Parts: sequence; C-alpha cells; structure tokens
Amino acid sequence: MDANFVESFRDSMPSAYRQHQSADDIRTHAQIVWRRGNDPAHVEICNKKVNAVVACVVTDDRPGLASLIRATIAAHGIDILAAQAYCRNNEKGRAESVQFLWLSPVREGGASAVGEVEIANISSSLSALLRGETDLGSVIERASSAPPSNPPPVVDVVFAEDVDTEGAILLTVDATHSEGLMGTITSVLYAKEVSVLHSDLTTSGCLARARFHVVESDGAPLTQARAREVASAVLDALGPSRP
Repeated sequence: MDANFVESFRDSMPSAYRQHQSADDIRTHAQIVWRRGNDPAHVEICNKKVNAVVACVVTDDRPGLASLIRATIAAHGIDILAAQAYCRNNEKGRAESVQFLWLSPVREGGASAVGEVEIANISSSLSALLRGETDLGSVIERASSAPPSNPPPVVDVVFAEDVDTEGAILLTVDATHSEGLMGTITSVLYAKEVSVLHSDLTTSGCLARARFHVVESDGAPLTQARAREVASAVLDALGPSRP
C-alpha cells in the first residue's frame, strides 16, 4: 500500500467518520479500500463482535446500491443487523461508497456463521452483478424465498432543524423493516437531487431506523422548505398506499 494512502483516505472521508474511528481502525479500513484495486466491488471482514461480524464493502457509488448490496447478502442467508454508509471521492476522481455492515446468519439452510468464506462469496457475487455477469432477478428471487411476515406498517420521517459542521441536515426514517427500505429511500433522495454524505441503519425486530446526513447536490445546505419537500417525498414512497 502506498505510504500516503492512509492519510489520503482519512482526509477524503466525511468528518462524522473521522470523529468516530481510531487511527488503527482508519488504517485497517484504508487497507481494505486499497485492496479493492480495480475490482467492481470488494468485501472484507474488518471487525468481529460477539454475535456478528462487521464487513467493509467498497464499490463505486450508484443509485440503488444499498438495495443491490442487501439483496446480494440476503441471497447468501445472511442478515444485516446494522449499517453505516459513507461516500468519498477516491483517488481516481470517482464517488466511492464505503459501507460497514454488521452481519449475522438468519435463515435455515443459510450459513451457520459468517466467516471469510461467506464474505468472499458475497464479494464475488456482488462483483459479478456489477459486471453484468449475473442476473439480479435471480438474486432477488433467492433473497425473497423466506416466508414474509406482515407487521402493521410503521412510517415516520423527520428532518432535524439544524445543520451539522459539514452543512448537512439529518433525515431520520423510522419504518417497518424490509429488504427494499434503504433502496427506496436512497432512490427518492437521488430523484430529489439530494446528496447523502453518510448514513446508518439499525434494526430491532420488525422495525428499522435509517439516518441520512444530506446536502443539496451542489453541497449547499437544504433549506427547511426543501427539507419538508424531501421528507414528504420519502413519506409518500414508504406509505401504506405505495404499490
């Protein structure tokens, strides 16, 4: 790895990332990002917890990426317990997504534990999907094979009134957890020409809380009027009346 890459990587990440990561963690993450090379996607375990492993997923940012990653992981019988996502401009001048996912096996017939083999399989599947070598429909079909539960729909969308040090405003979405939740929200934000600096997702049973730190596409802070407009669009997309 280039001697200057750790510093370059750290400086390219949002301040929220730098404030919550130790120097050792940043170095570990930088090494994973470096090892991506020219691959469409790269996934490695960066930490191990008692009931989950934390995987780092690195790929070019694109609309619908969160949904694609979740479908790929679900197809391998693995659940995402929590997620943090950041976006940076990499050394090639491209928008690069760096996501940290807390993973645990969930389905009968799926992995009994999440280890290096399972992570390598996820990385290979995601790269194949991004190259167009595998049909996304088959991945989604596998991801949807478990019998769905039907809890009462829950949707609450709130924007904070103040901006943070990066000029971003916090959008918080509480909703019934589903595989397409993050993809639906990010698609709405993209359509509304809003940029996500970083995001995170936590789940508890059938409920999920997603948080997005957002700015206008040109980096300017959202006005309260724009924030209300975006929140309304997200609420419409997630409401019970959606198709």
